Amino acid sequence: EQKYYENGNLKWSMTIVDELRNGVFLEKYENGNTESRTNYEAGKRNGKRLSYYEDGNIEEEGNYLKGEKDGYWKEYSDNGKLEVEGAYINGIKDGYWKMYDQYNNNNLEEEGNYLKGKKDGFWKKYITNTPTKKNYMFRKKNYVNGTLEGKNFYYNLDGTQEEYTIYQNGKEIKTVKDGVTYLTKDNYIIGEEHYKNNQLIKTVKYLIENNLKIGDEIWVNGVLKETNLINKPAPKEEYYPLCIIN
Repeated sequence: EQKYYENGNLKWSMTIVDELRNGVFLEKYENGNTESRTNYEAGKRNGKRLSYYEDGNIEEEGNYLKGEKDGYWKEYSDNGKLEVEGAYINGIKDGYWKMYDQYNNNNLEEEGNYLKGKKDGFWKKYITNTPTKKNYMFRKKNYVNGTLEGKNFYYNLDGTQEEYTIYQNGKEIKTVKDGVTYLTKDNYIIGEEHYKNNQLIKTVKYLIENNLKIGDEIWVNGVLKETNLINKPAPKEEYYPLCIIN
């Protein structure tokens, strides 16, 4: 069977066997571009499916089994870049999934495992430093059967750990500083605080002169312990705060 738009272009075509769709069901946009190609068996989607945006860019691709998504699927943004990829079993997300940042080199944005449709294990979240286009992991959350559980870690853009939050049955219990916290002024890093299990171990104060970092001071319990000068002063480092909270 076939149906057409008023302009004469094909709208869709399919084969009917015993009043059920069988074979390839082809859908078209009015401009003539393909909208989707889906294989059917006995009235149910079964086999390869491809769908497209109206301009011809691919939208998604994957496989069906007896009417349910099954196997590896990929979804694309309208600019043609891969947006999401992962596996289904009998219509339910099950396996490793990845999401990509459409605005920063298509860098990896999030990754983790689904088990029977629920997040399970560590899920990692990344952010791109826009000026440098470098990608950093800034969060690692642990899930058990879709619920936050145990230690969930947070990181600075240089990869150093800053703190972790403890969850129990999805409820936040406490946050523990356990790593490096950067001290900033006017969006520039001026020092560091180093913590272990919420205890301040030392403070590093940057020595800045004429917008150049010329060294640092190490302070412990309010007492100056060490002063270090560097041979080649470096420009003070700009700080890019993390604004993603989900």
